[in-house]
Amino acid sequence: FESAQDNLHHIKWSFSMGLWLFIALLAMAVRDFFYMYRLRVLTDKAFNWRQSFRVVMLTKFASSLSPSVVGGSSIAMFIINREGINMGKSTSIVMITAIMDELFYITMVPLAFLVVFISPILYSGIHKIWLLCNENTHWASAANLWCGTFVRYG
Repeated sequence: FESAQDNLHHIKWSFSMGLWLFIALLAMAVRDFFYMYRLRVLTDKAFNWRQSFRVVMLTKFASSLSPSVVGGSSIAMFIINREGINMGKSTSIVMITAIMDELFYITMVPLAFLVVFISPILYSGIHKIWLLCNENTHWASAANLWCGTFVRYG
């Protein structure tokens, strides 16, 4: 078995790779910033930015350690409670954030499907879509995601 350090030597570093790595890190920072902002709004600004950052980072860390069945929701309620919000309000904050996440998923999956798979039909023609279907398996993945959305949310 090769060590992780040996595997790093096989990576071909380029400007493009660095750019996309930076964009990925920036996207994660923007996501966490808006999660902190959402916590501040839901707590009626009872949390300052530092407390919001601490709650977000501890919740994400605890979610990565706990099994997916348990998830981070129970730990998030505990962390928010430890920051001075009573347990009832912390429970409602966690549930509202979960509902907001699900609403985002419900609206963005069909929109992403339309943008990715319908816009090439409008601009590139059916022939290029047929070639795309034969070369890649994106259609099967998208159909699975699309059907799963309707089965889950009815």
